[in-house]
Amino acid sequence: MKLTFLLTLLLLFSQWAQDPAKPPLRIADPVKFDEWHDLLFSDEKARLDNISIAWRDQSRNIIYLVIYAGKSACVGEAKARGVRAKNYLVKRNVPPSNVVYKDGGWKDEVTTEVWIWPPDVGKPSIFPEFNLKA
Repeated sequence: MKLTFLLTLLLLFSQWAQDPAKPPLRIADPVKFDEWHDLLFSDEKARLDNISIAWRDQSRNIIYLVIYAGKSACVGEAKARGVRAKNYLVKRNVPPSNVVYKDGGWKDEVTTEVWIWPPDVGKPSIFPEFNLKA
């Protein structure tokens, strides 16, 4: 049994050593953790609680909140929702540097996407459904 284990380790190491340019496997890849539409803030807080609990298991990672305004949104609504969610997560012991909110533009209805990403991977892409400024 020990011999099999040692041979397996040797084989894995030798393959990595042959191709050091190949990037090592990541421990965690980006995950779209949750998505919701227009909710009462009490319901949104329950979802944010779940996010803070999940983040504790991956505390190096960054929580990205991508907020899309709806067709009938007020000016600055996406930013206001992002600030409110970030402040709530900070109260739940997530450091402010680990929470980033982005205004995603517009969709048919208000939408919040939550991504939990390793810090060295970049940022989630934004895909608005239309451009009201055009």
